[in-house]
Amino acid sequence: MLQELARALGECQPRPEDMLGCVARHLNGAGFGFDRVAIFKDGTGRFDPVPAAQYGFEDLEVLHGQLPPVDEWPLFQRALSAEEAVWAADAQLDGDVPLEVAGSLRIRSVVGVPFVAGGHCFGFGLADRRGAAFELTQEELHTLTTAGRFVAAALVGATATEREHRVSELKSQFVALASHELRAPVAGIHGVTMTLRERGDDLLPEQVRVLQGTLYEQSDRMRRLVDQLLDLSKLEADAVEISPRRFPVRERVESVLRQVVPDKLEHIVVAVEPGLETLADPDAFDRILANLVTNAVRYGAPPVKVSARQLDTHFRLWVEDAGDGVPPEFAPRLFQRFARGRADASDGGSGLGLAIAQSFAQAQGGRLIYEDGEPRGAKFQLVLPVRKDQ
Repeated sequence: MLQELARALGECQPRPEDMLGCVARHLNGAGFGFDRVAIFKDGTGRFDPVPAAQYGFEDLEVLHGQLPPVDEWPLFQRALSAEEAVWAADAQLDGDVPLEVAGSLRIRSVVGVPFVAGGHCFGFGLADRRGAAFELTQEELHTLTTAGRFVAAALVGATATEREHRVSELKSQFVALASHELRAPVAGIHGVTMTLRERGDDLLPEQVRVLQGTLYEQSDRMRRLVDQLLDLSKLEADAVEISPRRFPVRERVESVLRQVVPDKLEHIVVAVEPGLETLADPDAFDRILANLVTNAVRYGAPPVKVSARQLDTHFRLWVEDAGDGVPPEFAPRLFQRFARGRADASDGGSGLGLAIAQSFAQAQGGRLIYEDGEPRGAKFQLVLPVRKDQ
């Protein structure tokens, strides 16, 4: 089984996502007979367990966005603590897998395999025999532990290579963006100030107001771009500190709206219960919401609706507008850095805002999701995990 897995990994692309997909297909291996395998990545702490890859677990998508955080899965906690593969005879009866997950996916006997190397857990594999009861010998568990360590060792190299490639690509994109996008507002600001300096006494009041408006627009555009570039550099350097604290959601939403769209408040509907609170990083929350609202106002159409609720084990916030929505051909690239649609290109957008907002969401164990609005428009959903004791 290990030889088969090694051969398969050697033939796949050296990217973590490709390797995890390969593991999901081959972890069943001759002699184990697993019918379903799901792989969750980044198991070092509290994260939202959206599978990185799966084999035979198609129905896992039924629970997409509703899975409890991994620190509420005793099976994974036992595997991480021992750094070994662990087996549960009856996940529903023994509580090794959250009851709502075990019931929905019809899990009974199950095995959890940690991918651990150098004290770092790159994720977990979960496997079963399509809801049937089974047993594993200690030798089989040892072999699965070895497979998990082998996978983690392969991921170390793939992750490092991917990061180097990403940093190199990011530097090139950063230089190109800075040289191109900063040049326009700087040139505009310089032109206006030079005109005011050299011909200010000869200009009519109306001409001065037009120049002042241009100066404000260009300086605001440069401010937004500089803020995004600084956020991007912090996120790439893993220098963003997430400090969750409890705060009232409606109060926070209204404060952000007053800051980012003070002249558009009459076009925005806030549907958040006054007593709703959540536990999140306030600054990260503000950056995410500010980006979503700014985009809705800039690219969508009124009314813009901001709503929030706490459902199951997650806090959810929606921002939706009544515009034309995101073109289907652009939607898959929506959260990629430097990805710009036609509207972004025409108004000087950098293609960074949504990527940065997604990074802030992921830093808190959550994510941003896009879907078409009903009957039209764009609808973004922020999903953040919430502990049961919060």
